[in-house]
Amino acid sequence: MLEHVFTKIITRVVVRLFETCFRARVCSLKSIVTAACLFALVLVSGCGPHSDRFALNGKVTLDGTPLDNGSMRFSSTGGAKTGGAKMYAVGALIKDGEYHIPQDKGLPPGTYRVEITAADTKSPPKLQRAAPGDPAMMTTPDRIPPDFNTESKHTVEVSASSDNHFDFDVVSKK
Repeated sequence: MLEHVFTKIITRVVVRLFETCFRARVCSLKSIVTAACLFALVLVSGCGPHSDRFALNGKVTLDGTPLDNGSMRFSSTGGAKTGGAKMYAVGALIKDGEYHIPQDKGLPPGTYRVEITAADTKSPPKLQRAAPGDPAMMTTPDRIPPDFNTESKHTVEVSASSDNHFDFDVVSKK
């Protein structure tokens, strides 16, 4: 925001210098050099888009072993740091115990709830209903216990002053 204001001010100064030169039809070398330097400063100051989002990455282990595959989700907790009423959520695939969310898909600073899922492909699918009377669906059991999944209370704090690297050591309840 401050950079945008700075860019506008510099641009106005450059335009006025050129207007003054051309109205007087006399341009000193000093005013041309000054205008050129200010114009270069505008170009270098970074007029491009700036993001308030941050990349996230880390590792996930299940019982001490890198999780071969799964997914995770970061959801805002609704606190003031995440914009109050504005809610955010982002997900990532876990491959060989690692996940990465690039900056353009990342999260703004705030507190986020973490949910991890990993289907147990070795177990047979089960027929399950979301509620009585609902159609039954085949679901695969999850290897991740509810305290890191559907009932997760685990949170992370995304911040501009940290590398936003979060590791999760999940212990199954077998």
